[in-house]
Amino acid sequence: MVSGIVKAPSLELANRDLIESHLHAVWLAESRQELMPDIPHVLNLELEGLPLVQELGNAIKAPALTSAHKQACSGYSRVWLTNSSR
Repeated sequence: MVSGIVKAPSLELANRDLIESHLHAVWLAESRQELMPDIPHVLNLELEGLPLVQELGNAIKAPALTSAHKQACSGYSRVWLTNSSR
């Protein structure tokens, strides 16, 4: 049992890493790609910078996905999008 007042957990919306992580997760979910549970099937371990494997990279850069992203973000102010894309 807990005595006293218990505050509900809160998210710090100014936490850039948290917001970017969430946006990346949403983008990946929208790509409808199934991720394998091991890193070599997601990242190309032979290239510098460890980019995504080509199939996954192509899927998240698909014009239809980019277009859907632009449409979904149309309600946000240009200033917010500019500041959050750095």
